[in-house]
Amino acid sequence: MPAVCRRASDPRAVQYLWTAIRFIRAQKQFANEDRIVRHVRRENSDSVADTASTQLHLAVADGLIIAYQAHQQKISAVQQEQTAYRIPDEDLVSRAEGCSCY
Repeated sequence: MPAVCRRASDPRAVQYLWTAIRFIRAQKQFANEDRIVRHVRRENSDSVADTASTQLHLAVADGLIIAYQAHQQKISAVQQEQTAYRIPDEDLVSRAEGCSCY
């Protein structure tokens, strides 16, 4: 019997956020909140796009997305620190997909 998890974030929204993070990271960019929200709004026209920022913070609180401080490096600029997001290890992702979330 699968474990029951109580999560604050919407499972469908988390799937959209994971897709956005994978897309942004494939372009060799930091997946910051602004880029993630823009991608979700561009790709989805339902209610998840309206609450993408809130769902991102709830997914971080649930441990489904990891927030970290990234250092942006440019050749002529000083390092700028920003909050970026990444998907946890694939082991955690497979366990979360097998979990019945309510």
